[in-house]
Amino acid sequence: MKLLKLNTIFWKIFLSYWLVMLLIVVATTLTIGLLIDRDHLEFRQQVTDSVQASTAIYIYEAGGVEGFEKWLRARKHRHGRITFLVNDRYEDVLGRPLPSGLLNDIANGRQSVVIDRRHRWNVQKVTSSRGHAYWFVNPVISENNSFRQRFSPMGMPRPFRGLMLLTGLVVTGLISFWLARNLTSPIRQLQIASRQISDGQFSTRVDQKVSKRRDELGELGRDFDRMAGQIEQLLSSQQRILRDVSHELRSPLARLQVALELARKASDGRAANEHARIEKEADRLDELIGQVITLVRLESGAEKITMQNIDFTCLLEGAVADAEFEAKAHSKSVRLNGTGKVRVYANTPLLLSALENILRNAVRYTPEQTEVEVNMTRVDKEGSPFVVISITDQGPGVAERALEHLFEPFYREADARDRSSGGYGLGLAIAERAVRVHGGEITARNVSGGGLEVTVTLPMVALG
Repeated sequence: MKLLKLNTIFWKIFLSYWLVMLLIVVATTLTIGLLIDRDHLEFRQQVTDSVQASTAIYIYEAGGVEGFEKWLRARKHRHGRITFLVNDRYEDVLGRPLPSGLLNDIANGRQSVVIDRRHRWNVQKVTSSRGHAYWFVNPVISENNSFRQRFSPMGMPRPFRGLMLLTGLVVTGLISFWLARNLTSPIRQLQIASRQISDGQFSTRVDQKVSKRRDELGELGRDFDRMAGQIEQLLSSQQRILRDVSHELRSPLARLQVALELARKASDGRAANEHARIEKEADRLDELIGQVITLVRLESGAEKITMQNIDFTCLLEGAVADAEFEAKAHSKSVRLNGTGKVRVYANTPLLLSALENILRNAVRYTPEQTEVEVNMTRVDKEGSPFVVISITDQGPGVAERALEHLFEPFYREADARDRSSGGYGLGLAIAERAVRVHGGEITARNVSGGGLEVTVTLPMVALG
């Protein structure tokens, strides 16, 4: 389908090459054809006129005016040209008036003299066997001549003119197609490889047809392979570090929690506040480690995510019910608007985690005695069905300059969404990566009257 788009670089190169080459072929053919046509006609006429001149003088001296007129009438009937025979007194032997200026040109010894816009005369001086001087004046073959009519303006017989143009069109088209294909095919291969890497296939390399080229595109392909190798190596190292750090952090954390329980029993109720504080911070640290690991896995694409055809409506209703249960403890509520059967291809735990992060974020910042509104609608984009979920709180919102940073890891808007309100700035970042994995998109905007609206758009499974 790419080749059908005329604004692609392939068609720009192809059409440019084709047009230039076609113009060169046509211009060259016209120039050479006209030169060949002119030279061929003039040479042929010079040879023909030499024979004709000798014949005309012989007939005139042998048969007189009557014989020359008879020969001239027969010749004029065949060739349709006016021919003069001028004697040494500079008079036409038949007494016809000569074209203006021709006598002076003959007297000055000129030949092939242009007399007017319609004729160019070929003048040949011939001496008869009796020693008399004559000038044989014959017009150069014009475009109305039968010989000229059999030739195209390019000096080629008319039956071959269409074949010549068709051949030029096909040959230049094939050459242009090959050149355009030779230049754009490596670019297309690089594009495919870059998309595969962006999808997490870090072992991807460009086709050897590209990397073995000896031009700049080949160098670009080899540089791309080196870059892909470095990325694959770095991500592999990152995964090893991730596994090690996860183990090294989780193990002492587990021992810390065990030691905390032992300390509580040994203290017999003393230092209860301190123990509770230690437990709270340990739980927060455990949660933070879990979120960091989840975020890194999503960003690196290290794990193969299994997708299934699931009931999205049921999933969303469950997430809203859980959020409503948590919100009631803080005198808040969550309301779902819009129902209907919606199915999507998704990884249930991952998508549920994304929805819960967004809902918890909304519940956290909406004031008491207010509600978080969840709307679900279905839309069509370019003929494909999508489900749109908007989650709106009634909090203070965020500064406009901060909207584009909300989905960045560890980002918190300083005025309202700071550390004191809870969270680590990872919830929306994890949600954004999870939605992206499912082929959707997530956006945020401030609503009029206060509040933040987070919108998630996911591709639906078409219902049969």
